[in-house]
Amino acid sequence: MKISFRKLSDRLLQMIFPVVCPYCGCVIMHGEEACESCMKKLSSDCIVTDIQNSLCVSPFEYDGIFKQAVLNMKFHNKPFYAEAMAVSLFNAFRKEFPDEKPEIITFVPARKKSIRERGYNQSELLAKYLSQRLDVPCCNLLVKVKDNLIQHDLSAQQRKLNVRDVFGLNPESDVKDKSILIVDDIVTTGSTLHECVEVLRKHGADKVLCASYAATPL
Repeated sequence: MKISFRKLSDRLLQMIFPVVCPYCGCVIMHGEEACESCMKKLSSDCIVTDIQNSLCVSPFEYDGIFKQAVLNMKFHNKPFYAEAMAVSLFNAFRKEFPDEKPEIITFVPARKKSIRERGYNQSELLAKYLSQRLDVPCCNLLVKVKDNLIQHDLSAQQRKLNVRDVFGLNPESDVKDKSILIVDDIVTTGSTLHECVEVLRKHGADKVLCASYAATPL
């Protein structure tokens, strides 16, 4: 039986760097967003949020197995969940914005303390996998100019104040007249993405869209 080079390389890749279903942990193939059993639990309805006149698409509501997948990725050392989760992001983005192709993909910066403790920025991981699927470069456009408190411990009003003037443009970045997609893991009040959108627009970005894996409907 003949096996194509592509199939052979896919099998080797799967053996060396296995992808797992972010909902049950079983091994799945590269390019899949969940195992066959968990696929039945995935909704086809996206959540679209208006953030400062910039649309944000999220494939899932921040609840149930989707909330648990985010928590596991962020707080239980499961960075490898990001590849499958990015497939859901890609499908949602293509469904809601079939004709859009941003010039740059970027991500919400994480707190330095969080990266030291966790070892990675989960939003950056999602952005990098999404950039591969959209064939768009992923660049670190945004930086934190001052530290702030962890958002999930705060009320909606406190969240807005907590991220005010926290973000700035990476000095090495040029966003003038560019179309940009910002990626985050979850959207709750939209305060964080609101600030990031404002920074990019302030520096001349032509169009800014957002995508998050999960969202709490506003």
